[in-house]
Amino acid sequence: MKTKYGVNKHQVRVISSAISASFLIAALLPAFTSAVEPIVRRGTSATYAVLAGSTITNTGTTSMGGTAGADIGLTPGTAFTGNTSVTTSGA
Repeated sequence: MKTKYGVNKHQVRVISSAISASFLIAALLPAFTSAVEPIVRRGTSATYAVLAGSTITNTGTTSMGGTAGADIGLTPGTAFTGNTSVTTSGA
């Protein structure tokens, strides 16, 4: 049975389901994308000489240190290439 707009009831249900699914995806998508990025709060990274999110690459002999410290932070990644030629020292 056609409605006054020329579509049947099944078509109306399919279209309304598609619209509802689109709204649901649009509502949930920001929650998934923002959960990926960790937050580094101000004042909490003072002792880090290197602070990275995915990969740290060292291409030669490197010394890191000083009064601020020489911590190395890498999250959520785990790849630290060239770390055997890094020397750290500091507070």
